[in-house]
Amino acid sequence: MGKRWEFPCTVAGLSYSPAMRQTVLLLLATLVTAAAAAPVLPIAKIEITCNDQMTYNSKAFEVTTGQRVTLTLKNVGKIPLKAMSHNLVLLQPGTSLAAFAGKANAAKKTDFIPDDAESEKAILTHTRLLGGGDSHTIHFYAPAPGAYPFICSSPGHFSVMQGVMTVKPALWHSPPAQDGQIQSMASRSDSTVRSAPWASSSAVE
Repeated sequence: MGKRWEFPCTVAGLSYSPAMRQTVLLLLATLVTAAAAAPVLPIAKIEITCNDQMTYNSKAFEVTTGQRVTLTLKNVGKIPLKAMSHNLVLLQPGTSLAAFAGKANAAKKTDFIPDDAESEKAILTHTRLLGGGDSHTIHFYAPAPGAYPFICSSPGHFSVMQGVMTVKPALWHSPPAQDGQIQSMASRSDSTVRSAPWASSSAVE
C-alpha cells in the first residue's frame, strides 16, 4: 500500500494539515460559543435631580463601555422655566468646562447649547432645559473608557452644577455599537436636542 499524502488546507489565512485543521476549527467553535454565552450587561438606569438651589443630587455615576444607559434628569424645584432652568450636558474627556460654559452663556437662542464646531465635537449628548417639575430622559450607549464631565450650561450654573460619568472598560462584553446600530435604538429623534449620533432622547414628561 502506497504512502498516504495529506494535503494542507488554509484556515484564517494559515495552512494546516487536515488533522490540524479539525483541531483549529474545534477551538474556533469553542471561542465563538463562549463569546455568545457572555453575560449581557443590564441597562444602566441613572436618575439625577436638580433643584432651585442649583445643585445636582449626584455628582458621579459609573457605567461600562457598550452598556445601554437611560439617564433621567428631574427638576424637583418650584421656579418656572422662564425664571430658572437647568439641564445636563455630557462632554468629552478633557473638555475645558470654563471655556465651554463661556460659549454656552452666549447661546441663548439655542437654549445655552453652543453650536460652534468645537463645542459640537465636545458634546456627547444633553437634556433639554427644565423648569420646576419638569423631567427629561436621554438614552445612549456608554462610549470608550474614560472620565466624561457633565454640567448645567445655564448661565452661571456650571461652577456648582457639575459631575463626572466614569466609563469602565468591558472585560467580557462587546465594544460599543457602531453609529448605525445605536441610531436604531430610538424610532424617533428630537430635533430640539442636538446630541451625538449615537444618542437619542425622549420627550419631557
